[in-house]
Amino acid sequence: MCRNWWWKNAIFVNNFLGGIAQRCLEHSWYLCCDMQLFILSLLVIIPLLKNKTITGICVNIAFILASVISIALVTHYKDFPPVQLLINPDLSQQAEFAQKLYFLPYTHLGPFAIGLLLGYVYWKNPQLKFTKNIKVLGWPLAFGFNMAVVYGVYPWNNGAEQSRPVVILYAATHRIVWTLGVAWVTMVCITGQGGIINKILSWKCLIPLSRVTLEVYLLHPLLQWLYMASLHDRIYASHYSAFYIYISHLVIVYVIAIVCCLAFDTPFYHLEKFILIRKFKKKEETN
Repeated sequence: MCRNWWWKNAIFVNNFLGGIAQRCLEHSWYLCCDMQLFILSLLVIIPLLKNKTITGICVNIAFILASVISIALVTHYKDFPPVQLLINPDLSQQAEFAQKLYFLPYTHLGPFAIGLLLGYVYWKNPQLKFTKNIKVLGWPLAFGFNMAVVYGVYPWNNGAEQSRPVVILYAATHRIVWTLGVAWVTMVCITGQGGIINKILSWKCLIPLSRVTLEVYLLHPLLQWLYMASLHDRIYASHYSAFYIYISHLVIVYVIAIVCCLAFDTPFYHLEKFILIRKFKKKEETN
C-alpha cells in the first residue's frame, strides 16, 4: 500500500483520504492527526501570545465543545459503540469506527485543547501552589475520573445491554474525563507537589526510554507483523503466552528504537540545536 499511497503520509492527510485499504502504515494516522492538531493550535496560541487571553481561552473552550458534540453526533448517527469493544467485535464496523471517528482530529481535539490550556497555565504560573484542600480533593477526583473511564466499559464487554444515551455520553466525554485526570497529575508533578508519584514518574532511568517513545510507536507494529508472519502454526492463547510475547516484543522494539534514534533522530536534533544557537547568537550580537 505504501508504494501507491505514500504521498498521503508525506502531506499528513493519511487519516482523511481513502479507507483502510489505501493506508500506508495504518498506525501512522497518529502522525497526521498530531500535525493537524498542531496547526489548529495556532488559533489558540497566537491570541495568547498577543495577550488576548479571553479570545485564546474562548477558542480553546470552543475546541473542547466542538470535539464533544461532533463525537456524540457521529456516534449517534452511525450507531457506533462507546469504544471498540472486545466482545463480539464486528470487523466491518470496527473499520468504519476507525475511519469515521478514531483516526480523525476532531475526536482528539478536546484532550489536545486541555493540554494547551494546561501548558498556558503553567507558562503563566510556573510556581503555582495548591492548597491542602485542593490537593485532598484533586487526587481522588483524578483517580476516580481515570478509573471510571477504564472500568466504565466493563459491563459492555461482559455482554450487558448498551443504553444509547449512556453510550453516546460515554463516547463523547470519556477522552475529556481521562485527560482531566492526567492533567491533574501532570500539573502537581511539574510544580513539585506530586510527592511519591512525582518521584516515580521523574525517575532518571525512565528518561532515556522516554526519548525513544516515538520510535517505539512507529516500529512496534512492524515487529508484531513480522512475528505473526513467521508463525507456522497457531499458538494457545493464555495469560502466560500473552505476557511472554508482550515482554519479548517490548525489549526487542526498545533496542531497535534506541539504534534508530541514534542513527536518525539524534543527528537532526543536534543539527536543529546548532542552527538555533547560531541564530540566537547573531540576534544578540545585532542587538
